[in-house]
Amino acid sequence: MNNFKNPARKGYVAENMVANDLIISNYFVCKPEVDDSGIDFVITKDMSNFITLQVKNTSKIRNNGAVFVDLKPKRFKPDYIAVYSKHFGDKIAYIKNDKSKDRFNMFIRKDGDIPQKNQHK
Repeated sequence: MNNFKNPARKGYVAENMVANDLIISNYFVCKPEVDDSGIDFVITKDMSNFITLQVKNTSKIRNNGAVFVDLKPKRFKPDYIAVYSKHFGDKIAYIKNDKSKDRFNMFIRKDGDIPQKNQHK
């Protein structure tokens, strides 16, 4: 991935990567017209169970493999957080949000694999 001069472009790339991954996995993906609630996508497979999702992009990985993702306090908290990073390759971590935290951390193994725990798919 390129180093973008405008940080908003990094977010758009992450959202597109997540949307593509979900569409390939047979989800219907809906994007709100206005992003003022902390919800980037509403997804469903069966048109009856809807899941809210916030997409985060991080390029900062600490030496021990830790990735930290901060959630800004918003009116709504998403059901899942999708974390995309150029360090993951084409993999995306889907983390179930217990809605009590404003910070998530996870560790990436040296081979680049993301732990499968808490993934929705």
